[in-house]
Amino acid sequence: MVRERDYPAYLTHVAYPRALQPHFFALRAFHIELASLKDVVSNELVGRVRMQWWRDAIEGIYQNRVPKHPIVQGLHAAIFDPVVMKQGSLVKEHFLSIIDAREADLADPLSPPTLAELEQYAESTSSRMLYLLLNLLGVSNGAVDELFSHLGKAMGLSILVAGLPHHTHPAPRPRTGGGGAPGMPGSRYAPQADGVPRTPTLPLPLEYLMDEGVVQEDVFRNGIHAKGLRDAIFHTATRANDYLITARTQLRNEFSDRVPDRIVGPTLLTVHISQFLKKLEALDFNPYDTAFQRKDWLLPWYMWLAARRHRF
Repeated sequence: MVRERDYPAYLTHVAYPRALQPHFFALRAFHIELASLKDVVSNELVGRVRMQWWRDAIEGIYQNRVPKHPIVQGLHAAIFDPVVMKQGSLVKEHFLSIIDAREADLADPLSPPTLAELEQYAESTSSRMLYLLLNLLGVSNGAVDELFSHLGKAMGLSILVAGLPHHTHPAPRPRTGGGGAPGMPGSRYAPQADGVPRTPTLPLPLEYLMDEGVVQEDVFRNGIHAKGLRDAIFHTATRANDYLITARTQLRNEFSDRVPDRIVGPTLLTVHISQFLKKLEALDFNPYDTAFQRKDWLLPWYMWLAARRHRF
């Protein structure tokens, strides 16, 4: 599952101790499951029911009540692994924070989110997942947590930019042959799994959109050619890169410019983000370019180099 749906994360598993790799895959599978849930449910209510199931499942794990679900069973094995427990185990609040943030994201926003809201979302999802990986490795250090908070925000903002075409022009996934509701003529909006139209959204910071005069309907109609959209994307990508720069500065000041051996695995996740931002700049801040649909065959090399140099 992780190899097929989160290939960059899959590449990092070799940086974890062999005994912890199954637990790493369980955590990443949990991440994938929740991140993709909004796209596979027919409506918000069904999504909230699914999120509550996950919330109950996490609570059940810590009470040693485990549903017969492969990901949940994998998480249970990770949480109650004697080696992981000896180091403090996985913090339940991180799981619940991720679920809460993903559930809040099920509703289509009436307007684009603010920068503060997007960064809080990144902290509650990407950063929390990084904290869980640190839990898995038995790392508990305030400076490391701060470092990964910056990296999580860089990841979260970059993921939003990378996924912009999916949000502004959702791919049709009809259950029936029509483009709209079952048995009805096609809609300009992409239908969800049961044929319910899915409303396009524009998940870029409201401040940047207003500064550049971006109009949502223009983006939904014209994509990257909408007035001011490239500039808004540029500002968002710059903000993500600023967090990478801040993290690198902290690495230099507090860790002698060398990633400690124990946290190499989680930091390798940022290699993909760094390469994405470089490619985005080379393509004139156009995440709609089809070049992004091709797998980066050099990514394993970049990750190997980062691991060897203890940099990100």
